[in-house]
Amino acid sequence: MGLMAKYFGNENIEKIGNVELPRSEAEQFYSENKYIVTYSRIFQIFFSEAQNSFYGHELYYKPGMAERGRFYALTGKEINNLLGFALVNE
Repeated sequence: MGLMAKYFGNENIEKIGNVELPRSEAEQFYSENKYIVTYSRIFQIFFSEAQNSFYGHELYYKPGMAERGRFYALTGKEINNLLGFALVNE
């Protein structure tokens, strides 16, 4: 059993950019209209009915927004505050 299988159990893994999330967490972030912020990218979460999976669309690139290897799930207002300008609708 691999590390991911131990960590997430039998739940499907969804990949948003380079962030691997359990499906339930990706679904929660999607329903709360949150964005994924990594070290250098901001992703908006979408759901594909045809593929029955979640995916991320890159909105912005700027190195140093989060620590390497970490990610944050932020609201539109938090994204705009982080950047100092209105990138997304709040």
